[in-house]
Amino acid sequence: MKNGNKNKPNEAKHIRDTDDADSYFALSRRKRRKQVVKFGVPVIVAAVAFSIFVTIQAQQQGTGADIVYHLHPNLTLILDGNPIPVPKNIGIDSPLYKDHSLDRYSMAGMAPIHTHDNSGVIHVESTANRSYTLDEFLDIWGPDFNDKAVQITVNGRPVNSLDYVLKDSDDIIMEIKQQ
Repeated sequence: MKNGNKNKPNEAKHIRDTDDADSYFALSRRKRRKQVVKFGVPVIVAAVAFSIFVTIQAQQQGTGADIVYHLHPNLTLILDGNPIPVPKNIGIDSPLYKDHSLDRYSMAGMAPIHTHDNSGVIHVESTANRSYTLDEFLDIWGPDFNDKAVQITVNGRPVNSLDYVLKDSDDIIMEIKQQ
């Protein structure tokens, strides 16, 4: 009987070794692997595709894009001989954000040419390395200069056109007079 008892544990071990691949736990592991491959891989692929889509959209729309052109000219407004403040949030608040044609060069929620306060500092913060003009700033703001005479000096020199290209630290004075 000892031989019979001796062989039974070996037989049981042999049965466990050969049936281990079909055991309950092995089947569960294979099922989990199949489920991970079946569901996990598509979720990861979708997440990567979504991230790429968002990145491309952000770059095209300016959201999250890097500012590559940044300068701060100063604007002083004089109306009929009296200085008046430049409104704050030009190119940010919708009543002071008339023209959106340059939005593709800006950060989300503001024009690439805008003001933050009424100090007269114009912020040019663009996602494209391009020049911006005083006229583009005025288009964004939208003031009406009909029936008014406008004289512009930049750094003490007269300028004859609103197409003046803005430069960092420019001192721009716009004198506006009723005609």
